[in-house]
Amino acid sequence: MSTRGYTNATCDTPLDLYPNATILQQIHDCQAAANTSFCWPPNGSRICTPASEVRWFWPIEYFDTENESKVAIQDDLSSAFLFLRENTGNRTTSFTEYGFDYKAVPIPGKPYEKVVKIYMIERRFKGQNATTNAFNYEIHDAQTVTLVKSAEWTSTRTSGRLSGSTSTSSASSGGGGGNSLSGGKVAAIVVPIVLVATVILFFCCCKACCCGPAKNRSKTKPEQDAEAAAAGLQNAAAAMRQQGPSPGTAYTRDAPLVGTGPGQIATLDPAVNNPRRQSTDAVPTYDAPPPKYVP
Repeated sequence: MSTRGYTNATCDTPLDLYPNATILQQIHDCQAAANTSFCWPPNGSRICTPASEVRWFWPIEYFDTENESKVAIQDDLSSAFLFLRENTGNRTTSFTEYGFDYKAVPIPGKPYEKVVKIYMIERRFKGQNATTNAFNYEIHDAQTVTLVKSAEWTSTRTSGRLSGSTSTSSASSGGGGGNSLSGGKVAAIVVPIVLVATVILFFCCCKACCCGPAKNRSKTKPEQDAEAAAAGLQNAAAAMRQQGPSPGTAYTRDAPLVGTGPGQIATLDPAVNNPRRQSTDAVPTYDAPPPKYVP
């Protein structure tokens, strides 16, 4: 439930937490010593909420650099979201109104101040079981900070995480501030759209394939046209056989077979099959040999 009202208690803004030259030297010394999981902001910091891009520093050598460890700044160990980033030693993180209302731990007697515990989670990507065990995480305690609601919020953000982190070169957090939609609102938008699309697809499919006119049509139109054309040709051929050849049209029939029955050729005598070689008593003069030449 969103918290109404605010407090005038002191707290630091992201600008207040921006390290100056003196703080940068302290951070450098902390990173060189590498005996703690964090360097900045200090443990117990009071941060005005909401806060975007709060500078976060830690010693690189505190984590396993030989096995290419990546780290995540995490405020909720029960969350299914884990944003592992390169072990660069610095990042920015944000604290949202949603995180203050629903994630941070209340302080008795202080309705406008809540506590959040920060963890540095390490994941090794080389070494023993690094590739086979996807859950070889090591959890390191980091700062405990106090979130302070120092002004009335004009709108309630809906980010599902308390804080989000980015590299210092990024302009926005990985999961913190911003006008993002919660999972419930996204579902409320997406589910009706999916249902409407499903209904439209069902009726289109039914009309085209399942229960429309196409259901009773087992063959396509080109197949029906081809069958109709073939039937027309068969009918025309039958009519021609009944009527006989039309004037000016050559009548065709099967070639006669060799045999003794009616309409069949009895022999293959060349004299029968070749009119030019039929028997005759007179031999054409052009077949007689020429007279012998006598000089």
